[in-house]
Amino acid sequence: MWQGFLLEQHASHPGFAIDTPEHYSAKHLLHLNTGGPSSTDWRVGGKNLSTTDQIGSFSLLPAGVPSLVRLKHKTGGIVLEIDALHLERTLAEAGLGEKIELKPVFAAPDRQIALLLTAMREDIASGAPAGRLYGESIGNAVATYLAQRYSATTPKL
Repeated sequence: MWQGFLLEQHASHPGFAIDTPEHYSAKHLLHLNTGGPSSTDWRVGGKNLSTTDQIGSFSLLPAGVPSLVRLKHKTGGIVLEIDALHLERTLAEAGLGEKIELKPVFAAPDRQIALLLTAMREDIASGAPAGRLYGESIGNAVATYLAQRYSATTPKL
């Protein structure tokens, strides 16, 4: 429905666990915890890390970063995939012209991310009454916000 973005709502049942082999995604992956505390073991870019997510915290796995995920508790969340080329084009159109390198983020509270992803989910749940442009605009706001707050170098927007 939206160009450059895919939004999913996830929910798990008691006893649920995820254990992925090491892999990488061609898209930037953003997860917002909406279902309660959960523990996760990560191996990202060759480094091990354990986190405990709370409701409203988010994690970001940038495109191309090797990662392994072991989710140990039930939870729910909103997952947003952002096409890496779409992000670059969007930021280039804003006059940046530079390649953005997003940093991995784990179990971080960020109210702005929570509000934007919730707005995207609610738009889909209500049948997208304002059309495709509304959801894509929110997605572009998320992408711009990530580039400003969670990149290796902070672009001048």
